[in-house]
Amino acid sequence: MAVNANGIRIEANVTYSCNASCGWCNKAIPYASFPHLTMTLEHIQRAVDQMLEQKLNVHRFTFCGGEPCLNKELQEMIYEVDRLPTLKWGRVLTNGMPVTQDLRDRIKLPDRF
Repeated sequence: MAVNANGIRIEANVTYSCNASCGWCNKAIPYASFPHLTMTLEHIQRAVDQMLEQKLNVHRFTFCGGEPCLNKELQEMIYEVDRLPTLKWGRVLTNGMPVTQDLRDRIKLPDRF
């Protein structure tokens, strides 16, 4: 999480699973597998509820990982984050590999993403 004059920026690693083995990866993905560290829809719902309760000025939210498209609940997570009234920009950082193209094509992004 980072805070600046525009508000809070959040990055959520929604999975550490990945379909690539990039030697430069800063999350050690190519060297280890962490399937038990996958974020769930319930985690995101709870976090969004808390941000709403605390009236946090979240202006950017990034889904990342590993490869976020490999999280089966990503679509629902995106809709949850879109509930944040101060959100100006949401994004999904993907490795863009051809093997996940079908998963990326199925994601419906709200206007603010």
